[in-house]
Amino acid sequence: MSEELSRLIISFQDDVLVVEFADRRIVDHVAIADISQQLTSLLERRPGLRILINFAGVQQMSSSALGFLVSFAKKLDATGGQLKLCNILPHIYQAFVITRLHRVFEVHDSAHAAFAAF
Repeated sequence: MSEELSRLIISFQDDVLVVEFADRRIVDHVAIADISQQLTSLLERRPGLRILINFAGVQQMSSSALGFLVSFAKKLDATGGQLKLCNILPHIYQAFVITRLHRVFEVHDSAHAAFAAF
């Protein structure tokens, strides 16, 4: 089952919520606010989710988007959920390294590897 929200493509595989981005660039504040609202709404309806955010296709991401990810991860963790990230391009992953977020998030090279880690 797959549902496309304005900026996200959401599907369930087994008991994992898979989130993909409809946009290649996650840089403007309106888009980030929309993504934040959509994911927070999902979390409020189903606390304790196991979530895989798949960055396949994302070519550019702002520091505000990184900030949102940190905030969302804290909310998810508070509900007992789990978050994994995958398919992050090297130049975007470099921002995770510079900000030391690669130590905060569990990042995998592929969706298959991320699923295996749940």
